[in-house]
Amino acid sequence: MTAGSTLSVTIVLQDPPEFYREVILRGSLRIKDDEGIFRDDVRTYPVYHDGIFLGPFSTHAEQYHSQGHGGEMRVEVRVAIDWAYPGNLKGSVNVRFFEGWSEDTDDLKNEKTVTFQVTRDVTETVQVHVQSIGFGGVDTGDLTLEIVNNIRP
Repeated sequence: MTAGSTLSVTIVLQDPPEFYREVILRGSLRIKDDEGIFRDDVRTYPVYHDGIFLGPFSTHAEQYHSQGHGGEMRVEVRVAIDWAYPGNLKGSVNVRFFEGWSEDTDDLKNEKTVTFQVTRDVTETVQVHVQSIGFGGVDTGDLTLEIVNNIRP
């Protein structure tokens, strides 16, 4: 370059890579159908969602999981996640317990919501217990959910 001349340079500015997060939800949902004097129907179902990408330009995501059990009950899980500077997460887990004549019932018996915060590169565990007290006994749903806050690959 010579004195008195100019040179154009393009500089592309980007947020630091650690701002961009991949959230992974993994855990289990244990549902118990209390059969009174008969043998209880207890099963554990996996809950898994990956590829949830959040960052400065996509700051909110929701995931939904529904699990029927025993032909008469259903547990629904809704996870709402918000990105916060500089890559931390906050949100809520809502669990709803339905019981009636079929797994498609709209008869809501119990509902709980818990909030969470997960800093960058950390995994937090959320546990939610819901129950329905009915004719047969105490039917329950127990969610254990790990929320993983990874740097986006």
